[in-house]
Amino acid sequence: MKMALWRRDHAGRPVSPGMIHHSDAGSQHTSIRFTETVALEGLVASIGSVGDAMTTPSLRP
Repeated sequence: MKMALWRRDHAGRPVSPGMIHHSDAGSQHTSIRFTETVALEGLVASIGSVGDAMTTPSLRP
């Protein structure tokens, strides 16, 4: 997460507050440390339903 944010910033595309970070419901994305990092960076977490591929934004009709 930190590397991705750093790269966006240095590419001239900084993250604006409230940007949504969508992920699956994997343990790494639901951990306390990760969710704290998301919040501290000003992002809003969005986690899909377990076993439902249609919660992925790119697959929505």
